[in-house]
Amino acid sequence: MRFVTISKEPADPSRHDSGDFNYEVISENPVPGSPGRGNTFGLLPGQYFVHEIGESGGTVTKPTPEVSVVYEVTYSEGCSGTISAVETKACTVTNTAIEP
Repeated sequence: MRFVTISKEPADPSRHDSGDFNYEVISENPVPGSPGRGNTFGLLPGQYFVHEIGESGGTVTKPTPEVSVVYEVTYSEGCSGTISAVETKACTVTNTAIEP
């Protein structure tokens, strides 16, 4: 089994921190019973991609006490592709607030 480790980079931690965003790893060869430990997800060799839950069209909206904030979501190169039997991948998901 190989692993992808995800790090989260909220661009405006004064509004939301990394715990406010959730993601999933989708794989053509999922590992049964291995949803992940913390930010590390087990994978079998094959195609995979990381997806932020709630993302639509490259953005995700998060409420604050004052107003909902729309974030642009970007993914590093390690967030999708093919993983072999000898690799570990690193993925960074970045959220940048889109100011109205």
